Amino acid sequence: MTRQHLIFITGLALTIPACTSQSLETTFNEQETDIADYAETAKFVACEFIRQTDADGNPQFNDDGSEVLVREATDTIIPAVTHNGGATRLTIIDGSGAPLSESGSATIYFAGYVFTSGPEWTDYVSADIDGTGTTWLLSTPYTTFTVSSSAEGVTIGGTGSANGLSLFATNHYATAGLSGWTLSDGDYEPITVDLSSGDLIEGLQAGLPGVRAGEVCDILFSGRYGLGKKPLGTVPANSALLYRIWVVSISE
Repeated sequence: MTRQHLIFITGLALTIPACTSQSLETTFNEQETDIADYAETAKFVACEFIRQTDADGNPQFNDDGSEVLVREATDTIIPAVTHNGGATRLTIIDGSGAPLSESGSATIYFAGYVFTSGPEWTDYVSADIDGTGTTWLLSTPYTTFTVSSSAEGVTIGGTGSANGLSLFATNHYATAGLSGWTLSDGDYEPITVDLSSGDLIEGLQAGLPGVRAGEVCDILFSGRYGLGKKPLGTVPANSALLYRIWVVSISE
């Protein structure tokens, strides 16, 4: 199992002692207020990128020879919000079938972000970015989101992170590509997490029950339920976290 995956499932050994300082308690309370504010205001704007044409229907081109593509919003999703055990789940795309029980397993893709506030709105577009025929939900927590057209098709790119989000781990191909990430082992396979194992980060243990196959959601929680009191990789100690989850399948 890779470090990318371990940062998703570890956490019990790093649990914060019950007797926290008053300043740390204040930090956690502030994080939870920020999460509640995000959950109340977050929205996801579906968009398409349309080839721009002139009055005669001829395509327009940029100076580099690529076609001009214009962003067009097609829908707005206000996510359903679920609270459980210190975790907040925002369901962006509904799944189907039986929900994940507290002792079941889920096969998932994920992207983990250090959360400080989060954007109030996020563009997304469904596109076959990896050439496998899979349609990914491409969310854009990036300061720059670019789309260009060539003979090979549409290319989507992103740079930087939006205020309030910083990616620290992912096994999701499209997210890694948008963020300029390359996994050294090339492992973009989904992982299976078992809620009965007791190995999950506390916030994920609370936030995952109820998800369904095909669901795309954000699970957020304060450092009270996170990776612990010591820095781990690029994750500062006691950080609030946001996990974007793509649920592939559910088993009991």
